[in-house]
Amino acid sequence: VYATENQLQVNEEELAESERLVQEAIAAQKRAEEEAKKQAQAAAPPAAVETPSSGENSGGENGSGNGDGGSGAVSPPTPSGGGSSGFDPIWPLPGVTYISDHFGGARGHKGLDIAGPWGTPIVAAADGQVIEANATDSWGYSWGYYVLIYHNGTYSTRYAHMSSVAVSTGQYVTAGTIIGYEGNTGNSFGAHLHFEVYENGTRVNPARFLL
Repeated sequence: VYATENQLQVNEEELAESERLVQEAIAAQKRAEEEAKKQAQAAAPPAAVETPSSGENSGGENGSGNGDGGSGAVSPPTPSGGGSSGFDPIWPLPGVTYISDHFGGARGHKGLDIAGPWGTPIVAAADGQVIEANATDSWGYSWGYYVLIYHNGTYSTRYAHMSSVAVSTGQYVTAGTIIGYEGNTGNSFGAHLHFEVYENGTRVNPARFLL
């Protein structure tokens, strides 16, 4: 009994440490993305300012009609796709629909388990950059071989218990790209994909986006 309880404590400590590392990786990627945007904005040439001719009125009755007496400039359009979050994932295990375990429950399960045949291709659920690709440690903090993809400043996804990994850290992928193959590595019982969604560094229910 002691050995079992001790092992559970070790597993919980490993998971807590891995969760901390994941949050650090996501935060680091977000900082890098924001810094890249700042540098791009600083390097961009200043926008040309159009000077109205003497016969034009920049405001008032003959102006833009926006009521502020300004130049009539408008805000840039909001990028489309994926709703306001910019995250609209596809099913990560094409052709396999059997869900063997849902998010939450008594065990506090932190992902969605999708079970299919060993070796079934796993695809990226959305465009993004691979920030972790564990293809060497078959235990991998209990996730086994896994891939973590950063999609935007809010969302990231993890794909765990793979039999093998098909991408590398730093690689950019598009939705539908094969990133690995279903397996049973790590703390797993039977071949399946353990799929997680991180929202601002915290794991949330993938069913919100997939089902």
